[in-house]
Amino acid sequence: MAGLWEHWELEDQAIDSCTIITAAPTSNLESLHHRMPLMLTTDQLDEWLHADPESAAALLQPNEIEVEIRPVESPKTVHG
Repeated sequence: MAGLWEHWELEDQAIDSCTIITAAPTSNLESLHHRMPLMLTTDQLDEWLHADPESAAALLQPNEIEVEIRPVESPKTVHG
C-alpha cells in the first residue's frame, strides 16, 4: 500500500503525520467504492521508497492486484 510519512517540529512539539494514497478502484472493487488504497506490487516497493518525485508519481496508477472479498458475518466490537 502506498503512503506518505513525515516527521517535523513546530515550536517545541514533534509531529508525525501520515496519509494513505488512494486511486481509482480495480475492476473487482469498483462496485463497492469509487476509491481504494493504492496497492503497490512487490516489484514497485523499493522504487516507491527510494524514487525521486517524478519516478514515484509514475507509480500512482492502480494495479490489478487480486483482492479477496468476503461478507462480514456480524459486526464485532473490540474493547481495549
